[in-house]
Amino acid sequence: MTNARTFSLIAAAGTLLTACTFGGSTTPASTDSVTIVLNTASGKLPYVGKFTRQGAELAAEEINKAGGVNAGGKRYQVKLEAVDNGLSPTTSLDNVRKAVSEKAVAIIDDGYTVNDTYPAAAAAGIPILIDYDTNAELVDPARRPNVYRIAPPDDAMAQHLATYLAPRHLK
Repeated sequence: MTNARTFSLIAAAGTLLTACTFGGSTTPASTDSVTIVLNTASGKLPYVGKFTRQGAELAAEEINKAGGVNAGGKRYQVKLEAVDNGLSPTTSLDNVRKAVSEKAVAIIDDGYTVNDTYPAAAAAGIPILIDYDTNAELVDPARRPNVYRIAPPDDAMAQHLATYLAPRHLK
């Protein structure tokens, strides 16, 4: 996993609960927890599921070591639940509905089925963070106000590559 992707996942986990603060307390956090669901195609695209899980585990570990999430004067540990969407809109929507019923606070998603799942998450006030699909059109504050990106979009990556290659005068 690249340092940039690891940093992105850690930063995203830090923004999941924007109303909360992250403490540096050495006091143990309570046993209460908040759940973040990892809704990826881990079976059909195992590398996607793996880097999503590893990045989220790293972020959760860092947050929990720092005392967890402080919300309303109470501390919560971050708990992860990984589910496989199988690249299926139906399965993905079932996963999101389950996350809603279990009171998840956020969903990290590969992005492939976000057009089908964002309404259910939005109705429950749950943000979806896309960590794989780079289609910039998936993030549309007017159409999908609860969908955010933690993976860089194609156009940004193309510009970065052009900036890197231009001074090399490759033929």
